[in-house]
Amino acid sequence: MANEIHYIHENDVDVLYAVLRNAAKQVRNVVTGEWETHPSSGSLDDYDISAGTALGGLWSGDFPSGIDNGFYIVQMRKRAGTIPDFDDEIIGAVKGFWDGSVFWLLDEKLNKATKMLINKAVQTKSTGVIQYYDDDNETVILTHTPADGESTIERAPS
Repeated sequence: MANEIHYIHENDVDVLYAVLRNAAKQVRNVVTGEWETHPSSGSLDDYDISAGTALGGLWSGDFPSGIDNGFYIVQMRKRAGTIPDFDDEIIGAVKGFWDGSVFWLLDEKLNKATKMLINKAVQTKSTGVIQYYDDDNETVILTHTPADGESTIERAPS
């Protein structure tokens, strides 16, 4: 995986990093790969996700490997000293859904779901495939392929 976390910042000079939190408010130790209680003081060196170097105020970092699909919070921090520290300023935070390859901001998922409910949808009779369209009524944003079973009809989004 590469560059799944993005953050726009006012400059390319500050040193930024991210911290990943789960629903239980634990923080991901990127060294051990374990979820742990957030430290109340001291170094965050084992928890920081490097945001690399910026280009035009855009900072990017890699989502940690081995993370299950689910909802997470990414906190962006501005490093004040030589190593990440508990006292570093939190400059932003977003909640999103990790699907194994993309970190979807929660607002993006809700926006897509809303479009599916109010925009055009077309079902092909011969295959049963349903295509949901974006606001332009031309761009397909989701395709469902129902599978007709003996007692149920399953649908698989793609």
